[in-house]
Amino acid sequence: MNPLSTDQIGNAVWFHAIQDHRFKTNRISVHFLSPLCKKTAAKNALISKVLRRSSREYPDYQSLAKELEHLYGAYIESGVQKRGDCQVLTTAITGIDDRFSFGHDAVSQEMAEVLCGILLHPVIEEKMLNPRYVETEKKSLIEAIEALLNEKRAYAVSRALRALCNGQSHGIPVYGEKEQVASLSGNELLVQYESLVKTCPIHIFFVGCGDAMPVKQMFESAFAQITRDPVEVSCVSPLLKTSCSSVSETLDVAQAKMVLLFQSPVCGNDEQLAAMRVAVSILGGTPMSKLFLNVREKESLCYYCAARYDSYKGIMAIDCGVEADKCEQAKESILLQVKALQAGDFTDEDITYAVESLANAYRCVYESDVSAENFFFGQLLLSTNLTPEEQFAQIMKVKKEEIVKAAQSLSFSLVYILHGEEGEE
Repeated sequence: MNPLSTDQIGNAVWFHAIQDHRFKTNRISVHFLSPLCKKTAAKNALISKVLRRSSREYPDYQSLAKELEHLYGAYIESGVQKRGDCQVLTTAITGIDDRFSFGHDAVSQEMAEVLCGILLHPVIEEKMLNPRYVETEKKSLIEAIEALLNEKRAYAVSRALRALCNGQSHGIPVYGEKEQVASLSGNELLVQYESLVKTCPIHIFFVGCGDAMPVKQMFESAFAQITRDPVEVSCVSPLLKTSCSSVSETLDVAQAKMVLLFQSPVCGNDEQLAAMRVAVSILGGTPMSKLFLNVREKESLCYYCAARYDSYKGIMAIDCGVEADKCEQAKESILLQVKALQAGDFTDEDITYAVESLANAYRCVYESDVSAENFFFGQLLLSTNLTPEEQFAQIMKVKKEEIVKAAQSLSFSLVYILHGEEGEE
C-alpha cells in the first residue's frame, strides 16, 4: 500500500501526506515549481533565502526566532534545487508532534501558520520584498556560488553539464550567476515573488506521525483567497541530441578532474528506467563495479571513478580524479568498460551486486522525514508514483538482455577536463 495520500486543494496546488508513527516529529514543506530560466534563476534563489527570515506577523528574524523557540525549538529550512528543466523552491518547517508538547498544544497547526505566513504574507515595504534582509542574503548567495569552486569534484560535474546543455534550460546554474545576484533589487524580487505565487504549480508535503488534516485545511483556506493562473511545468525531457565534444578548463588544482557525459532517451516513467539503473550500478555504482575494479584498482588510472544517472534528463555522468598526464588513458579505459557493458560482458554476480546496492538505497527511504519526502516527491515529478518496495520489485525482475538494451541507448556526448595551471605539479 502506498503511504502517500494526495489531494488537490487549489488551482495547481496539491497536498501530500506521509504518516508514519516511527517519526516523533512533523515536517511541513512547500515546493514551488518554476521553469528554469536564465532571467529568473538568481531571483528565485534569492527569494528563497529572503522569505525565510520573516513574515508580516513576525517582521524580523528576532521575533520569528522567538516564535520558533515557543514552538519547542521548531526550525525552518529553505533552498532551491534543479530537477530536470525545473527550479524547485522549497521552504520547510520541522518540529515535535503535538503529543510531546506540554498540554498537547496544537504545535503542527501553529507551525503551518508560521510557514504559511512566511510564504504568502511576507514583509513588503515601499514596493520592495523585505529590503531589510535583501543585501545580507545577496552576500550569502554569492558566497554559496563562489563556494562551489572549493568543491572541485562537484564543480567539474556542473561545468560539464553546463557545456553539454549549452543553450538549454538544464545548463542554467541553479543559483544563477553571481553578477545577476549582485544587481538584484527588492523591487525586482517582489515582482518575481508575485509571479511565483500566481503561476507556479505548488506541492505541499506533511511527513510525520501527527494529524495532517488541520494543516491541510489551513493551506486550503489560505490558497482559496489567492487568484492563480498556473503555468504547465514538466521536469522530464530528454536532452536535445548533441555531437560529441571536448571541453577543458584550467584552475588552481593539484589533481585533474575528468567528466564523461552520455545521453539516452530513457527518462521519466520510461519502462527501461529500472534496467538503466541496474546498468549504471554495474558500470560504476558499487565497489564491485566495472569502473572501480578495472579503471581504479586494476589499472590504477584514477583516485576515484563513479557513474550516476539523471532520470529527469537521461544523462549519465562518469567522473574521476586523475593525474593530468593520464587523462587520455583513463578516458579510453572508461569507454572500454562502457562498451563492455553494452556488449553484455558482465556476469550474474555483477547483476546481484548492483541490485543489492540499489536495494540498500530503497531500504533507507523511511529512515528520515527528509529522505521519505525526497523519494515520493521525485516519484511525482517523474510521473512514476511508485513506492520504494514497488521500485525494488521492478529492479529484481530486470533481465540481462534488458540491461544490455538500456546500456546500448547511451551515446557518448562530451568529455570535460579540469586541470591545473601549466607547470603545476
